[in-house]
Amino acid sequence: MVTRTSTKQALEYSMKELMFCYPFDKITVSDICDNCGVKRQIFYYHFKDKFDLVNWIYQTNANNIVNALIDTNSWEKVLYGILVYLAENKKHYINAFSVEGQNSFSDFLFSYTYKLNKFVAMLHMGNKEFSKSQLFSLEFYCHGAVSIAKQWAKKDMYESPDYMAERLTYNIPIDLKDYFNQISWNKFKGQKINFLLNKIS
Repeated sequence: MVTRTSTKQALEYSMKELMFCYPFDKITVSDICDNCGVKRQIFYYHFKDKFDLVNWIYQTNANNIVNALIDTNSWEKVLYGILVYLAENKKHYINAFSVEGQNSFSDFLFSYTYKLNKFVAMLHMGNKEFSKSQLFSLEFYCHGAVSIAKQWAKKDMYESPDYMAERLTYNIPIDLKDYFNQISWNKFKGQKINFLLNKIS
């Protein structure tokens, strides 16, 4: 049984521990709660279901990485940090990526990736609006990036995080690439990325 001070943290570590041993679709909310001594009603106070918990785990950790690395002004370093995190939790995310259909982790990851990439581009754009072509390129790229990440997981994350980060950065669409060459974060210093991403549609 895992023990952690924060209820959400306890549920996170319980889920990770169970996903190391069992397929995601075999894990129940009761299993998660029993594994860390949290009552089911407390679980549902924090999360809608086990899908919501898995998504929250990724979002929280990815946001922390972005907050820590955004000051490097290098998008490739941010991607590298996220990919290292995925590799360090390989069993968990290989399991998460195996879920297909409604509420899949892949669908959530696309939504998160789209908002994050759109926000980074907006840092450079100022008051300019995205063109229709740029929005198409952004959506196309984010779908591709998530698909590549899913294939990477299916192949046991064989390629190194630095190689994956370099390839994902290199393949940013040409009509968006300038926005990612150097991230201008100064305007938003001191603000948390989760708060900023909540404003992106």
